Amino acid sequence: MSIGYRKLRPVSWTAAEAARLEKLFTGLASEWQKKSLQKLRADLREHLFAKQNRRCAYCRLPISENLGNAEIDHIIPKELAPQFSYCKFNLVLTCKRCNHRKHNHNPTNRSEWALHFLSTCPLESSSYRWVHPFIHKYDEHIKVSAAWVYRPVHGSIKAKAVIDVCKLAETKDVVARTRFSEALASHDDWRAILYLISRHDRHVSDQFIAEEFFRCMPKTKKKMPWVINEIVRVRHGEVKL
Repeated sequence: MSIGYRKLRPVSWTAAEAARLEKLFTGLASEWQKKSLQKLRADLREHLFAKQNRRCAYCRLPISENLGNAEIDHIIPKELAPQFSYCKFNLVLTCKRCNHRKHNHNPTNRSEWALHFLSTCPLESSSYRWVHPFIHKYDEHIKVSAAWVYRPVHGSIKAKAVIDVCKLAETKDVVARTRFSEALASHDDWRAILYLISRHDRHVSDQFIAEEFFRCMPKTKKKMPWVINEIVRVRHGEVKL
């Protein structure tokens, strides 16, 4: 299944932004909330939304631009290495759920004590036991099925860390609940069918979508032949929308 971008391209702060950081950032984790650097963080957030195709760096689900739905994550937590709080290579956009679960997890091969004494952010793959969005191609480590089931590729230890720490095994249930509530809110069988079809890639089977429909609308099982027929007609171009 398509999960958007494969790997992010590192970029640097502009000369003006770097000068502002030089003046206002002294290396403390608490300075991430500094009001005088608020615009710089807002600009970074907007930049990451565009570069990440509005998808979380870890679960790859689409995320909303509304405050509270998306958060900037410090790949190496700022509590462990405050000196990298404003290092662009260490900053990605995530959904609130993944950011909350990752929290202060150390994604590197270095001890928490050693991280405090690093002068530059680690750039090499061997430094991480984590799928780093700026270093690794996501689909070379994590395979995501159409039902949002995550599996390590070739037993990738880095992938296993992301899947376990962010509890990505729960994502399929989150997606199912969201689709359930949105389809149910339509109060119309036809609109619910169209909605569920629009939420799936072409390679997802008609039967899978039908089963999801009946999970959302259990009282409509007597309409099963009609529902399956309409799904087939819409997906195979027999109905013009």
